[in-house]
Amino acid sequence: MGIREDFSNFIDGNGLNTPASCVPIQGQKGSDNGPLFTSIYYILLNKNGQLTEQDKLYYADKINQCIGSDLLNRVPVGQNDGLEGPDDLYGVLSGCIELGNTEIPRKLLWGCIKYKGSLYNTDPGKWQWQAVLIRQLGLLTAMISAAFPSLTNPLHYLVRLFCHPLFVFSAVVIAFSNMFENTSDTDTRQLTWTLQNNLKKTSLWCWLASKIWFWRLKKYYGSDLMKAVAAIYYSPNGLNQNPYSKYWLD
Repeated sequence: MGIREDFSNFIDGNGLNTPASCVPIQGQKGSDNGPLFTSIYYILLNKNGQLTEQDKLYYADKINQCIGSDLLNRVPVGQNDGLEGPDDLYGVLSGCIELGNTEIPRKLLWGCIKYKGSLYNTDPGKWQWQAVLIRQLGLLTAMISAAFPSLTNPLHYLVRLFCHPLFVFSAVVIAFSNMFENTSDTDTRQLTWTLQNNLKKTSLWCWLASKIWFWRLKKYYGSDLMKAVAAIYYSPNGLNQNPYSKYWLD
């Protein structure tokens, strides 16, 4: 079977991907991070050379259904949802830059500006420190990178140049992320992977930091790198035992 067939049982009732095989029930979520897992699936489609133009449209549709008032939600707008965390945002921004989608990152960046950094998706406009997710400056950098990714468009280059300190800071974050963590701490490593997969496409500093991070990852997991991380994080556990581990390419 191919990647699409192997992932066919990892889709919930909203059409979003899940971390384990499930029986979809219409309108029912299969996890708290559907946008993240969906983004990783489409990133893997692209890295495995299986992405089509229709896939890009389908991905945009699935993510846009989770965006309301320019803020990302864990589930399609209108369903019961909790306060969004940074996981889905990192994943979606990485997915968008991988697929060449600038509309969604610019929408999310505008929401960040409009609400003064408080990404309170359950009550747009409410300011609360818990919802100020851009206190993680790497997340703000990821928004800018995915919203203005072109290496040839002068405007995109100028925006990134203006934000150069953010990219340098994020490079340091990537280079030193996950030091001294146990091999079982796969959640944070997956988030770092989504961040570096985004920023290394637009910043030389972040590209170099990514090399350092992967060098250290190899010390923990050997040559399988993120395939080994996915083997622990996703179900069923084991190298190549779930489609994420089987098709993960760094």
